[in-house]
Amino acid sequence: ANVAWAYEAADLATSQLFRVIEQEFVARMQRFVPPPTSRGLAQCARDVKAVLLTLRSTGHVEAATLDLARSRLQEIGCMQEKLSTRPKTSSKSGTGPEESADDDMPQVVLDLPDRCVVYKPPGWEVERT
Repeated sequence: ANVAWAYEAADLATSQLFRVIEQEFVARMQRFVPPPTSRGLAQCARDVKAVLLTLRSTGHVEAATLDLARSRLQEIGCMQEKLSTRPKTSSKSGTGPEESADDDMPQVVLDLPDRCVVYKPPGWEVERT
């Protein structure tokens, strides 16, 4: 994502470069192995969206690439939902991975100049003041 963005931002992009970036992106999406944590899944989703944003802004993205990325993002969403609905356990008891305290707090997961996305853990309610 960073390489694609840097070349596009520096106006050094060529169609051949973005074809190669898209091919590598597709290869990585095809051999995608999801991370075991909610935070890792969120980072994967951000990375997929960042590459797609850059490819789309330069006009170098195939429909099949979009379909594959959409499928992976849906998988990531389903995995995050499963992680958020299963009971948390502590590794001290030997029953599973220990969750970070940060996973229980709202977090900014995407911060752009014109918008941001905040992750709201299950159970948190938004209060209007």
